[in-house]
Amino acid sequence: MARHKLWLVGLTGLCALSIAACGSTRLIGNQNAGTVSGMSLAVGETSDSVAQLENRTGATVILESAAIMPLKGFRTPRLTRVAVEPTGSTFEDDAVAGATEGWPPLRIRVRPLAGYRLPSSGTVAQRTALIVFGVVGRHAGRYAIAGVNIEVRENGSTVTVQAIGPLAICVSANQHGPPCPDSFTDRALKASKAYVGG
Repeated sequence: MARHKLWLVGLTGLCALSIAACGSTRLIGNQNAGTVSGMSLAVGETSDSVAQLENRTGATVILESAAIMPLKGFRTPRLTRVAVEPTGSTFEDDAVAGATEGWPPLRIRVRPLAGYRLPSSGTVAQRTALIVFGVVGRHAGRYAIAGVNIEVRENGSTVTVQAIGPLAICVSANQHGPPCPDSFTDRALKASKAYVGG
């Protein structure tokens, strides 16, 4: 059975760079604050990460689906799973995902993304969802993505929101190798910032 890895990310580690959705400027995706972790995995292992989505539309929206945001010049891993963690229900302060193995993640209450209703009222935490997603490399090599594209139903129309969550993985054929080199993760981070004009 493949092992699954989920990283610890704090709410204070997510910066306030906003992404305009296609057709909406009030659904906001935030970027991880200036870092990309380079996980070392074996073929078939899933690496989980998070991206953030805040609803400022003034009305409840419905999340419909998610897809990988590829990075030009990088191999694209396969999206294996996606779910939503309501940020108002985290199990410890400042933690939006816990370091754990398995799915669903231990100690973290996640919900299916399709059909998830994200309100626009309340505190920032109450109108924000964390998109927890997992990717896998089919073959040995290096992979990187910018985050996930989220299809959202807003006022009867479907829009696409770029939820930035840079992720780099280095996959070995048989067992874990060394972490991704800094030169690779730095290049992935620089490429992902193109999505936010950074």
